[in-house]
Amino acid sequence: MGKKATVAEKKQRIRYVYEALLSDYNRADIIQHAAKKWGVQTRMADGYIAEATAIIKQEVEQQQAEGFVKHLARRRFYRNKAIVGNDLRLALEIDRDEAKLLGLYPSDKIEHTWRDNLPEDWDPEEVKKQFVDLMKLSALNNDDQSS
Repeated sequence: MGKKATVAEKKQRIRYVYEALLSDYNRADIIQHAAKKWGVQTRMADGYIAEATAIIKQEVEQQQAEGFVKHLARRRFYRNKAIVGNDLRLALEIDRDEAKLLGLYPSDKIEHTWRDNLPEDWDPEEVKKQFVDLMKLSALNNDDQSS
């Protein structure tokens, strides 16, 4: 077992793994490098990979939040330009786009969940037969009322 890495060495190692992950190196390559260069076991290399991955996830989340805010700001800027230029159609289109980004419109997709609640032994032909019988009964009822 080798000596414990200093704080500075650990940061350097995590930085190397971070760059390796961004360069599309796989886990096996990183572990092999860690064993040769730093004399660490798989478990320690996995720890470096986990820490580097956590940094990448944090950066991505921050970029997503910042990107969302930038997109909204741009749309508002463009909408104001459109209003000043008296292009109300464009302003409305930008409003719609912003509303979609904010999730203000319901989903365009309609889900048919009734099929999930059907009994396993349901027979579509039996349902059709019952429907036809109901229609005949309804027609008889209408005939009786009109007479």
